[in-house]
Amino acid sequence: MGKSYTIALEITIILCGLGSTLADLIIVGKTLAKVLADLEIVDDQEFYRCFIMVVAVITIILPLSMLKDLSGLRIVAIMSILTLLYITLVVLVEFPFFYDGT
Repeated sequence: MGKSYTIALEITIILCGLGSTLADLIIVGKTLAKVLADLEIVDDQEFYRCFIMVVAVITIILPLSMLKDLSGLRIVAIMSILTLLYITLVVLVEFPFFYDGT
């Protein structure tokens, strides 16, 4: 492949990573704001959704993106795999209780 294809591929990978990060951030912000509103801890969901997203960027995403050595991400990778396994297990265990057979 030529240099132009390499650059196009790198741009595509960067945009894909950015898009998935933003999607995850939006989901986390909306979910936590809804949970806080359901627990009657907050009144204004929109403000706290934005606040949660900013805090998540500053405390989680920014430090992880500034690492010079990717070996520091091994703990994060292990935690994400364990989280995915936990979610899969919960879905498999809870699904029969929500499925009504129709």
